[in-house]
Amino acid sequence: MTEQHQQVIDRIRDGCQQALMEYLQIRQHDLQLFISHQLGANLRGKVEPDDIYQEVSVYAAMNHEQVDFSGADPFGWFCEIARRKILDAGRHFSAQKRAAGREVGRCCCG
Repeated sequence: MTEQHQQVIDRIRDGCQQALMEYLQIRQHDLQLFISHQLGANLRGKVEPDDIYQEVSVYAAMNHEQVDFSGADPFGWFCEIARRKILDAGRHFSAQKRAAGREVGRCCCG
């Protein structure tokens, strides 16, 4: 880890949202790789890794104050958020599939 990298993490630990966003940008490639590996074959055709990355970014910006980063690398938190977002996407598409399968055709003759 470079000194600059450590300085950003120290600013995050001091509660700086801007530093958290900088760090997310620094680790963007790593996080996108993580997301790509976590997406199953079924979800890859329905969800773009960039979409999950954007959801992680928004969630992190809105919720960073609730996390204690002392002694922890924020990347682990980003990965956990990504896992949750991927699970949510899987549930969403699974629910859509079930709902479509339950539709019953009706005769127009009553």
